[in-house]
Amino acid sequence: MTDITLWVVLSLFVLGIVVGIYGVSIGSGGGFITAPLLIILFGFDYNVAAGTSLVTVALSSVSGSIAYLRLGYAYVRGALLFSVVAIPGTIVGAFALRLVSADFFQFVYGILLGLLGLYVFINSGNTRHDSNSNEKPRRNLGAHTSFGSHTATVRTSDRGIYRFTYNELLAVITNGVIGFISGFLGIGGGPIRTPALVYVFGFPIYVAIATSLLSQIGIATIGSLAHISEGNVDLTSALILGFGMVLGAQIAVKSSGVLGEVVIMRLLALSSLAISIHLIISGVNPL
Repeated sequence: MTDITLWVVLSLFVLGIVVGIYGVSIGSGGGFITAPLLIILFGFDYNVAAGTSLVTVALSSVSGSIAYLRLGYAYVRGALLFSVVAIPGTIVGAFALRLVSADFFQFVYGILLGLLGLYVFINSGNTRHDSNSNEKPRRNLGAHTSFGSHTATVRTSDRGIYRFTYNELLAVITNGVIGFISGFLGIGGGPIRTPALVYVFGFPIYVAIATSLLSQIGIATIGSLAHISEGNVDLTSALILGFGMVLGAQIAVKSSGVLGEVVIMRLLALSSLAISIHLIISGVNPL
């Protein structure tokens, strides 16, 4: 990490605002963007980038979740279940960083983001549109099987009622795996959780975004503490970035709905693809 100068402070703060707006808009908290940019732009070591990023994810997730809860978008039952099962995996993932090299970290991160980006971009037109209980539900895991299925109802203040059926058991297991990825990559799990909730489990997109943010508060907080204990967090940078991301999160929630659902998912896909290309190249051809 370079010395903290006025230029670095301003750069981190502005980056925090931008990432906060974008990250919270797609239910990720922004860690999947922050971690690689800390490596690319500011010269962070990969493990410090992951830990610092996860701290900022916790801050932006709290900020965004409070705003979404006021609007009634978060599916609280699901968020609590997803958080509880993901926390153990997050801790293991944070400590697993000591077992891999920086090149391996960047290569795996790049492959993961690239595959995710391609899938989301190809399927971005298949998101579930605005709520109302009369809408014909999209096919998803749990809608046509009784074992492990659960029907959820979410009442929002401005979009009416969302009602959907999904496989709760499988969703819980999936979020346990996402917890490990969250701790290992410092991304909070949102870039994986939000598309999974939308495309695999049939969540309406705005409910998926709010639920993902709420669920990752505990995950990111516990993971952050694990990274701090490992010495993987630049607290000064985390606070500067975090302050910007808290502001950005509020802006994102206030402007939610301005961007269409397809646009939101394609922006997620394009960002994932762009960052993944750089990281794969860096992992294969280290400087």
